[in-house]
Amino acid sequence: MKSRVPVLLIACLAMSVPGIAGILYDDGTVGKAGALFIDAPDNTTFDQWISDQFVATASGIADSFDAGIWVTRYTTPTALSWRLGTSLFSDDLGSGSVSQVSYDYLGNRGPWDETWDIYNVHVSGLSGLIEAGSTYYLTLYGGDDSAGDHMALWDVSGGAALGYHRIWGYDADASPGPGEAFTLFSSDEGVPEPATMSLLLVGVVALSGARRSILRRHLLDVVDHKLSRRGSKVRAPSSPPYLPSSPKPSCQAISSPTNTTPAHGQRAPFRRAASPSGCATRCRAGSAARRGAKQ
Repeated sequence: MKSRVPVLLIACLAMSVPGIAGILYDDGTVGKAGALFIDAPDNTTFDQWISDQFVATASGIADSFDAGIWVTRYTTPTALSWRLGTSLFSDDLGSGSVSQVSYDYLGNRGPWDETWDIYNVHVSGLSGLIEAGSTYYLTLYGGDDSAGDHMALWDVSGGAALGYHRIWGYDADASPGPGEAFTLFSSDEGVPEPATMSLLLVGVVALSGARRSILRRHLLDVVDHKLSRRGSKVRAPSSPPYLPSSPKPSCQAISSPTNTTPAHGQRAPFRRAASPSGCATRCRAGSAARRGAKQ
C-alpha cells in the first residue's frame, strides 16, 4: 500500500501537465507532391487565397507557425501574409504581413528542369488564444519570391486539415480539398483544460494523504521510541502484586489475643495476620475472646 500512493501521485501529476510541448497543431511534413498558389491579392494570374481548417490538439497562445512554401527555381521566399480566426478566411485572432520571412531549404521539385525550390518558412508575430479541441482557420495569401513574380505556392501535405480556396474574391470549393503543410507553435505554458484540472486535483489530494500518512507513521515511531526508553528505566517492584488467581484477603486487620483475660473495659490487642491462610481461624478466635471478656 505504501508504494501505490507515490505511483498514483506521479501518474496524476504527469497527466495533468498541459500537452502543448510547444506545438498547438501539426498538419504533417512537406510532402513535395503538389502545391497551390497563394498569390492573392497582388497578382491577377490566380489571385488565390487558401484557408486551412484544423482542430487544435493543445492549448496555448499561438505566437508563430511554419509552412511549406514553393517558389520558382533559383529564387527564395520573401513576402507572406496570414490570418488566424475562428471562421473561414477570418482574422479575429490576428493577422499580419511579413516582407521577408526566414526559411530553411528543403529541396526541389518539378517535371521540367526541377522547376520549383521548396522551403520551410518561419513566421512569428501571432498572439491568438488557442484551445485544444476547438476549430480554427489559418489563411495564407500574398506570397512572393525574390524574383518579385508572386510565384509562391503552399505545399499540399494531405494531413488532417481541410483546405478551402478563394479565387478572384469568390469561394471556389463546394467541398474542401486536402490540407496544406503547416505547424502552429506556442511558447507559453498553455491553458489547463477541465480534465487537466481534475487530474491535478487528484494528484494534490494524493499528495496530502501521503504526507499525513508519513507524519502519522513518524509520530508513532517517536512515541514508541520514547516509551521503550522509559520502560527500560523502570525498576521491578520489591514484592510481586497479587495475581488474579490469588484473591486479595477480605480480612484487613486480623489478630490473635496476646492475653486471654484482658482487663475489664479494655479490648484485647490484635495482631495483623501474616498471611491470608489463617484469616478465617484468627477471625473466629478474636470473636470468642471478645465474648469471654463480656461475660
